Parts: sequence; C-alpha cells; structure tokens
Amino acid sequence: VWSVWLVGPYREFQFYFAHRMIHANFLYKYIHATHHRNTDIEPFSGLSMHPVEHLYYFSCYGPFVLFAIAATVHPFCVYWVGFHAVLTPAASHSGFEDHIGADLHHYLHHRFYECNYGAYLPFDVWFGTFRDKLPPPSSSDTNSNKTTTIRDPKASLGMVLEHPFYLLGGVVAPILLLVLYCHRQEGDKDDIFNGIPVSLVAWTITLLPIATAAVLHNVSSLYSSSKNNNRRPMLAPFHKDPLWSQVVHLGAGFVLGVVPVYLLLMVCLS
Repeated sequence: VWSVWLVGPYREFQFYFAHRMIHANFLYKYIHATHHRNTDIEPFSGLSMHPVEHLYYFSCYGPFVLFAIAATVHPFCVYWVGFHAVLTPAASHSGFEDHIGADLHHYLHHRFYECNYGAYLPFDVWFGTFRDKLPPPSSSDTNSNKTTTIRDPKASLGMVLEHPFYLLGGVVAPILLLVLYCHRQEGDKDDIFNGIPVSLVAWTITLLPIATAAVLHNVSSLYSSSKNNNRRPMLAPFHKDPLWSQVVHLGAGFVLGVVPVYLLLMVCLS
C-alpha cells in the first residue's frame, strides 16, 4: 500500500536530478537533444528519446529490483514503478492541462529547454528554474509574407558532425563489451577478461556513454575555437551557477541516474 503513495514522489525526485544532469551541454548535445526535437509535444513524445537516455530514465527501477531480489519489497512495488514510468510521460507530454500530470510547465520546458526540469514537486521554484508563461508577442512574430520560418532550431532533424563517433563510442562500444563479456568461456586462459574484476567491466560499460560525450565535446570545442566560433561551455546552461549547486545537481543526477545502471549490470554480470 505504501508503494502506491511513495513511488510517485520518489520518481519525481529521481527524474528531476537525472533529467537536469543530462541538460548539461556535453550530455544534452549527444543524448537529450533527441528528445527535445519534439517542441510541439504530444503523448508519444514522452518516451521518444536516445537509447542512452532510456538507461538513465528507467534507472528508477534500480533500487526496487535490488530490493525485490533481496526479498525486502513486494513485487507489486516493482510493477508499479514500471507502470508509473511508462504511463506518466504520455500525460506530461499531452500538451493539455485536463488531468493530473499534464501541464503547461513541461510544454514550456520543451519550448525553451532551460527551465522546468521537474514535474509536480517544486524543485524548479527552489532552484530558480521555474517558468510559467510565454514571453509577450513581438512584431517579429507576425508572418505577413506567408513564408514559413523555423523558429526553434531544436526541432531540426540535422545531425551534429560528431554524432556517428558518439554512436560508436557511446552506444556500440558498451553493447559490444557487454556481449563479449556475457559470451566469455569460463576457465579459458586466453580469455581477454581474465583477471579483470566484474565491477570494472560494469563501470566501463556504464561510464562509456558519458566519457565519450565529454571527449567529443572538448574536441569539437577546440575545433570551434580554432574557427572563431562561439564555444558553449561544457556545463552550460549551469556553468554560471554556484559551485555548490553544480556539485549537488550533477552529483545527485549521477547517483540517481547512473549508479543504478551500474548496480543492475552487476546483478546481470555476476
């Protein structure tokens, strides 16, 4: 019974920090930008995201699966977490305010993407990222010549130059490593994983998507600087936040969004 009431606040807590973490520029650019191509959102937008983002989103399962394995939580709790994680995105991305979980705030998040990282708990109010209205219209908003302009570049399907490299390092490489480890031959002296602890393999698979994004961002930033282009900081739009805020948000996002992926890998690989 308690899971019915506590899963919602837990998922909001986990979602806010994991979501804000992938809004850091070096992760947003390669991972979360895929989800934000939906600027005029509808229910199917909710789970339309990069496969790496699916790991961080569904990592909310992590603690409950571990508790279920240890027989310290009822299986219904695990079911309810999954039910909640699959259905609530359709509500929050519906674009209407006609039922619980659907509101203007997430619509504004998709339109401006630097506000309203949470849902119904007031984290955005507490941390100064809350927005509840559109800016007033200007004369430039009128379209008198009947030509259509793209006002939101996030909606473009264009590919960043480094995306194929991210696909190789951040997606294909972890999957390949996981497959190779799962098909190793026990006792084979020539096995490449001999002497390597399973925890190191799990951490490598978990961190490759983040490390690849960080490396590609820094390499592309150096190239942009040489071409006299504007260089967007790695942690933008949070790079001007106080240090404590950066540590709290990125640290909590890592613990709540990334560490559960490692723990679930340990369960699968051990």
